[in-house]
Amino acid sequence: HLLTAYGVGYARVLGLIEADEALAEPIVEGLPYIWAELPHAIQVEMALTLDDFLVRRTHIIYEAEDQGVSRAGEVAERMAPLLGWGPREVERQVERYAEQVALTRMYEG
Repeated sequence: HLLTAYGVGYARVLGLIEADEALAEPIVEGLPYIWAELPHAIQVEMALTLDDFLVRRTHIIYEAEDQGVSRAGEVAERMAPLLGWGPREVERQVERYAEQVALTRMYEG
């Protein structure tokens, strides 16, 4: 997954895992996305919002059974120190993501 997603840049993601093995854990069980992709997305790819990470940098919104809603809070909490967010911004990001998910469900039969 990392080679396909990042090409030669996958080594940067592996470097994050070497520094902290816990970053090799999946964000959502059963999907290929791992926690090391989060700091990489912020530091290298300039991901600045929870939506950006869960929708565009990964495709968790499309691939997770619950569209990543159950993981959104933890992802936002982990983004917070990297982006200087306080508790109110974390809450706002999670609410905004929930709104994004709701939009994808508007036309479900």
